[in-house]
Amino acid sequence: MLRHLRPNALPCTQQRRGYSFPAPDKGKPWAPILSQDFVYSVDLILPEESFEALKKEVLPRLSPPAFFRIKAPLAKLLDGAFLLDYLKTGDVLMLSKGQEPVDNLFTIRDGKLTMYLDRETEPITWLCTTSKSKEMNANYVQGFFPTKNSIQSTASQTLPTSSPSFDGLLQEFAGADKLTFEESAADLYEWLSLVRLGSPRVEFGDNVDPYLSRYQVPMSPDGPQTLKLRRVTWRGFMPSTWAHATLATVLREVPFKSWLAFSTTTFSKGTTASDNAECTFFRPPNSGGQYILWDVRRDG
Repeated sequence: MLRHLRPNALPCTQQRRGYSFPAPDKGKPWAPILSQDFVYSVDLILPEESFEALKKEVLPRLSPPAFFRIKAPLAKLLDGAFLLDYLKTGDVLMLSKGQEPVDNLFTIRDGKLTMYLDRETEPITWLCTTSKSKEMNANYVQGFFPTKNSIQSTASQTLPTSSPSFDGLLQEFAGADKLTFEESAADLYEWLSLVRLGSPRVEFGDNVDPYLSRYQVPMSPDGPQTLKLRRVTWRGFMPSTWAHATLATVLREVPFKSWLAFSTTTFSKGTTASDNAECTFFRPPNSGGQYILWDVRRDG
């Protein structure tokens, strides 16, 4: 069903240890994004004119904290200043190399250590970053052979795209029965996913042999729409608090007359438990605060 986003939930911010993020954290779309553990990819898709408005003033400010690749035995992390300043305060995200049940796997989030073990442990390769403060103090990891990685956004060239029509989308969904709504929402999600992947199937004028692909862009009664898009991507090891803050900033800056899509994807840990693998948020044009959210779960 369509959800409603209260505009007065957006401007409010609060400060924690130098890292500013939106105050709302209850309900959708905020809670599903914050529930993600280790974010690997964030994608923003929007019309070219909206991208131009964000490019100079907003996008340069949307940089996630740097992350480190380190190598350290678990016992070393649980001793001394690193434990006191980061682990006990819950201001660290750490993910070890490997996938359960093939490898030993360690995760640290919100001050909690989770271990999947079936053999003795060697020095562990970790990815680590902060979840609340602006950036991790490099002095704490100097003894762990750190490699620092800064994350910068990359923007695509202009993408001439065959697009569904978003005019009247809200009215169409509101009047649809459950089956029709689910099918239409699945078609829209598939189209957004192909744009994120840079698939030629959504390029305007694509004439692939139907023997190779039968995909068709969802059409309006008026036929295919031509739309110039931009895709902004961040890749790395990121806290969900940063993704949460970035979505709120983009929603404040992009006028409601324009549509946008925002997706977050987590690392696969190979665990048997179901987790929040991806969130995709779509705000139609002139939506009055309504939006669609796909909350995709990964089954082990």
